[in-house]
Amino acid sequence: MLNDPIPVRENPDFGFKYDDIEDCGEGLVSLQNLGIICEPYYYNCGIKYAVNDCLVRESVADKLVMVMDRLLPSHCTLRVYDGWRPFIVQQELWEEYRLIIKNENPSFTDEDVDFFTSMFVDKPSINTSDPFLHSTGGAVDLTVCYRDGSPLEFGSDYDNFTPKAYSYYFEEKYEEHGYNNVAQYNRRLLYNAMTSVGFTSLPTEWWHFDYGNRNWAYYTGNVPIYKGILDTKEGV
Repeated sequence: MLNDPIPVRENPDFGFKYDDIEDCGEGLVSLQNLGIICEPYYYNCGIKYAVNDCLVRESVADKLVMVMDRLLPSHCTLRVYDGWRPFIVQQELWEEYRLIIKNENPSFTDEDVDFFTSMFVDKPSINTSDPFLHSTGGAVDLTVCYRDGSPLEFGSDYDNFTPKAYSYYFEEKYEEHGYNNVAQYNRRLLYNAMTSVGFTSLPTEWWHFDYGNRNWAYYTGNVPIYKGILDTKEGV
């Protein structure tokens, strides 16, 4: 089961919206002290207003504990890079990557630039009924590591915005880049462990999983249960 192949899937329709989201009322909780290694990536990168913690909704935290307790080898644990994210941090990430896309593709229209940027960075929004994914507390970026903190091989770094980051990349042999069956095994381990407890995977980012938000609703046919959260005072 944990070594089942990762299916090839398309990203959700970026124009896909819900008219209404009935938030279930769960707050944000910290993942510290749950046996999960928290390594707040954007705080460690020195991005202003990034949170020195990894915060998620209550059900997301419960499911991550289930992943560790039930599905991962005893010598492994989860390392979380990011969960809930403030608007101002999302704005900075969007502008930074949008500039890269624009400079690399001078013939692109503004609409083209926005579209290709949104393939890897969700467009920031302060509308809690039309939230960017990481504002909901239902999106989590993570990997698997050994309990001493040493990393497993996944074939690309976190936040590597290239086709090599696609979760299913190593399901086929890409001769021009080489083939990594260790990365394939570890990606399958993470993907199957996470999806078996109810998360959905973002196909273009092997590290990104969702529960309760727009992406999760798109793949499961449910209605989102998490609106955006603009301030940690609404949660923890």
